[in-house]
Formats: sequence, C-alpha cells, structure tokens
Amino acid sequence: MKTRLLFAAVAAVFSLSVLAQTPLKPETAPAAPTHESADILAAYCSHYNENNLKFNVLGWGGVTTWQTLQIDGTDILACQDMKWEALTNWDKASYDVSAYEKLHFDVWVPQKSHIMLTIEALGVADGGSGYKHGVDFVVNEGWNTIDADPAWWNYNDGTKDITYDWKDVKYIIFEGYKLADKETVEECTSAEGTAFAFANIYWWKTPAVKLPEPGPVAPKRVEANVVPLFSSKYASTTKNFVPMNWGASWQKAAYADGQEVFFTDNFGWDAFANADWTLVELADDFDMFHVDIYVTLDSKMKVTFEALGAADGGTGWKNGAHQELKANQWNSIDIDLLNAPYQDYTFKDLKVLIFEGFQKPDNSSAEGTAVGVANAYFYRSTDSAVEKVEISNKKANKRIVDGKLEIEVNGVRYNALGAKL
Repeated sequence: MKTRLLFAAVAAVFSLSVLAQTPLKPETAPAAPTHESADILAAYCSHYNENNLKFNVLGWGGVTTWQTLQIDGTDILACQDMKWEALTNWDKASYDVSAYEKLHFDVWVPQKSHIMLTIEALGVADGGSGYKHGVDFVVNEGWNTIDADPAWWNYNDGTKDITYDWKDVKYIIFEGYKLADKETVEECTSAEGTAFAFANIYWWKTPAVKLPEPGPVAPKRVEANVVPLFSSKYASTTKNFVPMNWGASWQKAAYADGQEVFFTDNFGWDAFANADWTLVELADDFDMFHVDIYVTLDSKMKVTFEALGAADGGTGWKNGAHQELKANQWNSIDIDLLNAPYQDYTFKDLKVLIFEGFQKPDNSSAEGTAVGVANAYFYRSTDSAVEKVEISNKKANKRIVDGKLEIEVNGVRYNALGAKL
C-alpha cells in the first residue's frame, strides 16, 4: 500500500514538473460568442466593442508573464506559471451586473483540473457590500466553455445564508488551481506554476422577445364570470399557471396595451401548471375554455387537460383535441367543454394544461417553430357581461336550440342575454 502511495506521489510531482517545463498554450480558440451585443456585458472579450468593461489582469497573483494570443479573432490571455490572478477595470469603483442571467467564461488547461472563480464586491469601507465568494469548477484538458448561474455564488457561511445581488462587482479572480487527481478538492495536488489560459468573460441575458403585431384581442368578459389560468387581464383572480419548460423555453413579454404573453422560438410541447401544483375546481356552469395561440405556419395543436392522478386521489382524467391554427396571427380559440372529448370530465381536480401534438396540415411535425400563448381562461357561455348588440331596426330570427333561445341578427348568433355564440 505504501509503495502505491509513493508511486502516486512521484507521478503527480513528475506530471507537474513536465507541465511546468514544457511551454504549453492553446493552439485553437474557443467557440466565438453568438449573443447580440445588446444582451451582454463583457468583462474581457474581444468580440464586443459595445457594452465592454475592458477588464484586464492586475498582475497580483505572481504570474511572470501574461501573453495575449490572437486566434481566429479571439483574444486569449495565457501564462506558463499560473498561481492566481484578479481582473478589474479601475475606471469605476464597481459594476452592476444584476440584469444578466448567466456568467460566461472559457478556460484552457493542459490537463483535468480544478479552478475556482471568485467574485469580489466593493468593500464595506468604500460603501459596498463586501461580498466575496468563489465557486470551484472541474475543467477538462483543453478548452472548457462555462455558462454559470449567478445563484451558484449564494452560500451558507455556517451561520446564515448569504445571497449576492451582483450590484457592486469589483474583481473577478481565478484561484484554487489544482489537479483533479483526488476525490475531494482539499486532497488534490496543487497545479500552481503550470499553464493556464482564459477568454470571453461576459455576462449575458436572454434577448427580448420581438412580439408579432398585432397582439391578441383583449378579453372583455367580466372577471366574476371567468376562471383564468393565466391572463394579465384578470390578474387579481388568476390561478397563476406558468410554463414548466419541459418541451420549450418560454419568455414572458407584454404588448403596449399591457397584455402579457408567453413566447418561445422553439416549441415542441409543454405543460402549464400552478407553481405549487394547486388544483383548479370549476363550478358546473363553466362550460367554455378560451386561449389565444400564435403560430408562424398553418398548423394544428392539441389542447389537453390533465387531472390529478388516481394514485393521488384524483380522477386521473386526461384528454384533448386538436385546434386548427392559421399562420402569423393570434388565433382566438374557444372550446366547448360539453363536446367530445371534454364532456366526460368534471373539471373538479384540474392539475395541468398541456399544449402538444403540434403538426402541420399534412400531419408532419411542426415542432421547432415559434409559438405564443395568452389569455387561457374558463368562462360561462351564458356570460351576459360581454359585447352586446342593439337589434332594433334590424332583421332578427328567433329559434330554440337544445332547449335554449337563440337570436340571429344579420347572420350572427346570440343567446337570450345578448352574448355572441
């Protein structure tokens, strides 16, 4: 056993010795960024002239020389004797990056290693938060592209949770350079004094949705007669259904009139539900469902309702039907819940709304294209508080359909309370 341990120790020392003595540097560049400049804030990145803070190394970590390599339009900072290093720009005391969703950076190492990326904020004495914390990353030989969630820098200091708001970043620090040669970071052999390189450090956010015009027709029904799953028109009573992002990545956006919509440029399918999985129970007279759907090609999509599972004490009901959709417009869909296949469900334990079965008219898949959804709500077909018409001086035909009074005026059908059918 001692012989094995001695051999491992000698091997680690030999490996470091070879790496330290052999000039190593990247021969290729990492993939060039594809984000628009409006959606990034660069710390160190040669691909963006706008929104670039122009951080640079401070030379604090004992590195002999940082060499700038230019490969395929990418500026790369490389060294042969990495220990640790800090980057900043002294033009401002600190930088607010709280509007961004991810921190991107590319690092190059000659063999599998640990590297810690530490964020240090403006000090308390200078009016800052004084935050400082690092996150350890295991990186493989060659280039490694990392898009880190800022929430990864939240931690517990042993007594309380520390959450950073990213509003006063002062330094970006690379440290904790070790070989990934043991089970725990603490046991790993130091890699200090060996080659290291980095490029393309920037924060990015999802680009704003370019909503199609015009938007969906704003709902006009009285809130008391509506059970909204999601609709900004009925914000005070909404059931707060949100996309689960299981088959698409959605953005929430709003039109000038305040209507909020969910939009994705790569739809496959998805489920919408309350974040707490709260069930929806409808009164018996809610017999209609409305939703607005935008698509970029003539297609059809199944609107499915799923109840609480039988194993959890629910009905386990799940079914849906395809709805025909026209390209490049908001389609106003009204579904009669008294018709197949919905008529067999009580709507007393609704858990999930699902949009699925997205197909072209020839039944081939329409997945991968843009889709928007808005204003999903149940309502009563007898709702009287909707657009009404004055029928005096117009020809009106009156008839009884399925025991209910209908009035037809100039080809448009209304119920006895004046609601369009």
